[in-house]
Amino acid sequence: GNSADQGAVNLLAPPSCCKHWAASPNSPWLQCVPSEGTTSAEPQTVAVTVADAALALQRHRGAVTFRTDLGYCRTVMIDVKVYPANLVARSFEAEAGKVAGGFRTVRDDSASGGAYLDRPDDENLPTGSAEFSFDVPETGVYYVAARCFVPSPDAGLHDSFEFAMDGATKRTWDLEGVGTDRWNWTLVSARDEASPCRFALTKGRHRLVIYTRERLTRLDRVVITNSPYAEEPKALGE
Repeated sequence: GNSADQGAVNLLAPPSCCKHWAASPNSPWLQCVPSEGTTSAEPQTVAVTVADAALALQRHRGAVTFRTDLGYCRTVMIDVKVYPANLVARSFEAEAGKVAGGFRTVRDDSASGGAYLDRPDDENLPTGSAEFSFDVPETGVYYVAARCFVPSPDAGLHDSFEFAMDGATKRTWDLEGVGTDRWNWTLVSARDEASPCRFALTKGRHRLVIYTRERLTRLDRVVITNSPYAEEPKALGE
């Protein structure tokens, strides 16, 4: 984003194990302040920050090893998500879209906004659709994050939808990593692609349609965003 969060490590390096300690990040984009110090009977706070302001828009994992002059060491894992400097997010309650066909609205206190969409367990119902129209402020790459629920009845999992952006051919969206019998965020992906879909959208108006595929799969909330993570962005640029 526009500023880097700062993590803090509480380092306890007592005189009984050493006289001096030093921090050794395993990646050039990590920085520790202070980077070294003398031992103390009290915990010392070490700030861990991102040293490279040009980190790619993705998740980065690293580590810092704190080592003493007598060879004692402790390694701390570091996990950093880089967000867009200008975060865009267009969010919708699923039931607030243009809903048609076999989709139904189900009231549920565990759902965002108190309701979700699914297709009843009825083979005679037509395919359902939920249409969402939105604007993006600039041309770029966007993702679709959604809050979904995969029930696990005796007949097996119900874990897929179909989708189409701007009238393109419908594609199958498997809800990988969502788990069962709980709400979770996931990114829209296509079965014929190895990673979440990167939608190249031009500035202006667009239209996303999500279709039923398997019965009982639940759709609760949808966000179109330039943030590449399976979550609802912390700050909505609506």
